[in-house]
Amino acid sequence: SYSFCTLLVCQEMAEAPAVRVKDWYRGKTICAPMVRVSTLGFRLVAAKYGADVVFSEELIAQKLMKTERVVDEGRGVVEFVLTEQSGKLKKKKLAQTLVFSTLLRRDRTERPENGATVIVQIGANDPDSAIAAAKHVEHDVDGIDLNMGCPKAFSIKGGMGAALLTQSEKVRAILTKLTSNLSIPVSCKIRLLEDKEAMVELLKTIAAAGVSAVSVHARFREQRSSEPPQVQYFEEVMEAVGEYPIPVVFNGDLWGVKEAGDIVKMNKVAGAMIARGALQNPTCFSESPLGKVEAHTELFLSYMRHGGGMREIKYTLTRSFQEIKEYRELYDKMQHGKNLTDMWVSLGNDPESEEFKGLLAKHVDPMRIIDGLMEEYEAERKRKLTEPEPSAKKQKL
Repeated sequence: SYSFCTLLVCQEMAEAPAVRVKDWYRGKTICAPMVRVSTLGFRLVAAKYGADVVFSEELIAQKLMKTERVVDEGRGVVEFVLTEQSGKLKKKKLAQTLVFSTLLRRDRTERPENGATVIVQIGANDPDSAIAAAKHVEHDVDGIDLNMGCPKAFSIKGGMGAALLTQSEKVRAILTKLTSNLSIPVSCKIRLLEDKEAMVELLKTIAAAGVSAVSVHARFREQRSSEPPQVQYFEEVMEAVGEYPIPVVFNGDLWGVKEAGDIVKMNKVAGAMIARGALQNPTCFSESPLGKVEAHTELFLSYMRHGGGMREIKYTLTRSFQEIKEYRELYDKMQHGKNLTDMWVSLGNDPESEEFKGLLAKHVDPMRIIDGLMEEYEAERKRKLTEPEPSAKKQKL
């Protein structure tokens, strides 16, 4: 279990204001944050096929800040694990959930996720939880992004995501807290406001907070992905803003490198962010992407190697293949899949494949059940933090 992995204490770096790294975004193609999708296995495939920047899924700050940083030297990964006593479990049982993971890096210059810049997106509704969560992962990623665009009920009710679009003072406070106290760049992802004047002011507030870039999903808060993006309105907003000091990344109905290349020719657009295009085919960042089934077979294996569980794999595959007539039979097989072997076979693969069998034998689910009480677990965790075991090594960054 996670509790037996070596715990490493990250050497503290001197605090410095977040730097503006414009070259990360100008002319770049970016893999968007997608819930349950943008985990390590997915990001590695996107990066392998050309994504310059890869985002994590949105991580709720209040949850991320409670995780334990665990380093597995053998696998070369850093994992952030949440341990909780679940009411659904029997007494003396704990649930451990993998919240975020990335490949281990030895210094700031490394880009272990196939050369891509790795950004963790957080969902937060106050400066303190935002900075606590960001500080927790600061030394393992390249940047922090604040989610200000998610329109889902969970985010809105919690005062996160798109709820922040009309709260300029709170936005200023959160972003300023992050940019003033992190040693890595900060960005944010937003949606459009129907009030053009308010939208212009929001963009100015964001730039004034010292962030390095802003991604704009060119839809209004109430719009869903089935509706076309507001490209003309976006252009009108950027024209009204005038000279803008930071890179603007466009997001909305981009399906591959061709659309991404076309959109960066638009006035004041620095980079292109692909979401559903990557979900449909994670190799879409390449000039020569793999076929859909072949791409998802590679994605499946990447998930298996890097902590992807049945829930995550099934969600990603079914979302990708649903409502596509030519794959209806394949989709139905996925829907009825009960385990990883079923999902592997649904893609037309041999369950006796040596590669698959080898990965299945070593596969560790991202949610595990261990014995123990929360009080005992916390006491042992504090003991390890205050009295490091002789074998523990400090990671120098």
